[in-house]
Amino acid sequence: MAYVRYKTFKSGTYAYQVTSTWDSALKRSINKSKYIGKVDKTTNQIIHRIKTPKIKENSILDFGNGYFLYEFIRNNTIYPILKSHFLDKQAGLMPLIIYLLQTKALHFVAISKLSNYQSWLEGNIVNIFFKDIDSSTKEVIKLLEYISNEKNQNEFFLDYAKLVNKNKKIIITSLTIKANQINMYLNSSSDGKRIINNNECNQYNSFKILYAINQQNKLPLYYRILPDESYFSFINRLEATISEFNTIGIQNSFVFLEASYFSRANIIDLYKREIDFLIKVPRNRLMFKDIILNETNNLESEKYKKIYNGKKFFVKKVKVNLFNKAANAYIILDHDQKSQKIAVFAETYCEELKLQNKNQSKLEFASCGIIILVSSEFIDSQELLSCIYSKQSIEEIVSFSSNDYDLFLNEDNANQSRNKVIYGHIFLKFLWLTLYMQLQEKNATKNTIEKNLIILQRLKCKIFDNQVILETASEDQRKILEKYKISLPININIKI
Repeated sequence: MAYVRYKTFKSGTYAYQVTSTWDSALKRSINKSKYIGKVDKTTNQIIHRIKTPKIKENSILDFGNGYFLYEFIRNNTIYPILKSHFLDKQAGLMPLIIYLLQTKALHFVAISKLSNYQSWLEGNIVNIFFKDIDSSTKEVIKLLEYISNEKNQNEFFLDYAKLVNKNKKIIITSLTIKANQINMYLNSSSDGKRIINNNECNQYNSFKILYAINQQNKLPLYYRILPDESYFSFINRLEATISEFNTIGIQNSFVFLEASYFSRANIIDLYKREIDFLIKVPRNRLMFKDIILNETNNLESEKYKKIYNGKKFFVKKVKVNLFNKAANAYIILDHDQKSQKIAVFAETYCEELKLQNKNQSKLEFASCGIIILVSSEFIDSQELLSCIYSKQSIEEIVSFSSNDYDLFLNEDNANQSRNKVIYGHIFLKFLWLTLYMQLQEKNATKNTIEKNLIILQRLKCKIFDNQVILETASEDQRKILEKYKISLPININIKI
């Protein structure tokens, strides 16, 4: 015999099916109840429970890093420009950038090679967002060849410069890449083209990438590639560099230049254009020697002491004559660098004592840990140190090695095709640097980016036939996402 029993609780009324059966061993009837469902308050009808079939778990993927970077890029101000110029036609560029952001930021040298990209993608939630992407080596090479196109890049730079170069103050720096590490072929053209690419190629020992960086937000604005032979003729014509920047929309009222630009012609040209500048004085210049020998005796006094990023510096300003123009020279002593260089100097001096020129040795010892910058305007000490060490950190971040090119050096490609891939890879690193610097700029947590990514990496998800179910995020993981204004899916499920 069976009947329905109703039980009322604070949350509502619930129906149960009760079945009575005779137990011959106990010689009495036993009631067994089975839950039917909740009773609707309005209709008094039973809302029958629907049993959800068990679903099979297919795999577990890394979720935190991939989802965080995916959302960060999509919410970024440069995303519409990136989308219209490249992503609409090459959607595979997005997961490739995410891969580089994750692996390079965490210094995963062992897995940062592009040849490991496919295996990384298979184990990350990004694979679900881009499930139709072909991540094979062949397709990645095609993608790099596509983004190497100079016309497409220049159109991107025109829109990009309008967006990020608001204060018109730029840092110009260069990176040297050893061509023998990557078997790179470049031609000797220096006719103003940003990318060098001809059918006839000559092999060089090295080449340089010239970067323009926004001084305020430290975002890269533009770059060009030059063989070393062309580079030295190019820097002697600074007006050509500035004119090229103007062509793609980078206006400048201030430039921070490396020592290789220090020449009468370049500095006089900057004065004529009324562009304020800060430039490093080469160590072989008479100005450098005079300042070291005459202005550094009291450099380490308390009044010149500055603290920047927890490090101790001494900064002294002196007036100088710069090609018949009044200018400010800034003597900057890095306390840690001085200690290291004095140790190296002492060892070298002892080994080559008989060969030492005493005056030269005195100069070298006095200049340990010191750089000198000269400027057409007054610059605050903190801003000065910010310029110097932002430049250095950017150079370290975008440094190249032969590991970067392992993907296609093993491929049987013609030199012309290989050049396109390398040019594409350099542009890819430019995009990566832009987003990495924005990750730093928007980091409102107490952690470094690296630590944030390590914390987020622990957040996993389970993949089923038709959905993704997240693990519960930890408090630290939620705080990081909140600081970047990124929300996890509301129902903790993502439909595939």
